[in-house]
Amino acid sequence: MNNIEKIFKRLFFITISTIVLILTILGIAVYHIDPYQQFRKSDLYINNARLEIPGISKHHSYNAILVGSSMAMNHEPRQVDSLFSKNDDIWITRNFTLIGGMSDDYNILLDRVFKDGKVKHIIFDFDYFSFAKQQNVITDYLYSDNFFDKFKYIFNYTTLENCITKIKKPVTIDSLYHFYSKNGRQELFDSYDKTKDEVFSDNGYHFDYHIMKVHFDDHLFRYIQMRDDIDWYIYFPPYSIFEFVRYRDGGHIPPIFRFKKYVIEKLLEQPNVKIYDFQPEISWIMNFDEYMDIRHHSHAVNHAIIKSLSKDEYLVTRDNYLDKIDSLSQIIKNVNAEKLIENNKE
Repeated sequence: MNNIEKIFKRLFFITISTIVLILTILGIAVYHIDPYQQFRKSDLYINNARLEIPGISKHHSYNAILVGSSMAMNHEPRQVDSLFSKNDDIWITRNFTLIGGMSDDYNILLDRVFKDGKVKHIIFDFDYFSFAKQQNVITDYLYSDNFFDKFKYIFNYTTLENCITKIKKPVTIDSLYHFYSKNGRQELFDSYDKTKDEVFSDNGYHFDYHIMKVHFDDHLFRYIQMRDDIDWYIYFPPYSIFEFVRYRDGGHIPPIFRFKKYVIEKLLEQPNVKIYDFQPEISWIMNFDEYMDIRHHSHAVNHAIIKSLSKDEYLVTRDNYLDKIDSLSQIIKNVNAEKLIENNKE
């Protein structure tokens, strides 16, 4: 063996050894910091629900969860626990809501939660848009029990970045998954002006009855049927009237309301489900000072929603659900958005 071969072999050995050493050090660091709580419970978070929820579900104590899109993110688990707990049933609630949550997200999330077997109560924010498209952005391997999927977690650049985030900017449970934006009628009117000409399909949303029906049946309803020992509190959130005007002007109201009727009728058959509808109530959807944009409302509205659920206010029944749908339809039909804005400017 000549000197060049010896030098080459030595460099090769040094290179491989260095790579192995670096990977080992990084793996140990990720395992120790564990930013997504895949291996152990932590009271510090990185504030990314899609990445953290499976670890929280496995390692934290809870028996109730909040599920939904950003419409439900500003609910406060402590308020839920205070209002819903009874002597023989003390609620311990966790916020499992997702920004831009879609039905395929909920499918993976609920599968994880059901496997962990802790949940007894679910408060679910029912958004039409969540069933109008699939996005497949959730990190599946974090929700898996497969041993080899842990290597995808450990040896991952994003995981390493979030190790740094957890060290430098950890978040405590009090502010976890909340967002704060200025709210008021001007913000609402500006939001409508910016979005009124947008086409939903350009963003992947297809308010087709058959598409939404399949997503509901496959990604949510089967979980409701799977466990009749779990109580569901499902509510239709109070978007501002301008969100419904966008649906109307885009020609989406007929399929959306057909879908809503189908969903309610299916849910009314389930003894473990209560349904609430805030959308036909003018005092909610036209309270212009309490919106951040045409869809998202203030923390005060989040608090009022939870309080109403605890009192069974705005409950949907077999006797009133068609009247509620028709009432909202009439409100939307008669709204002139520009005149409404002009008459309510600050």
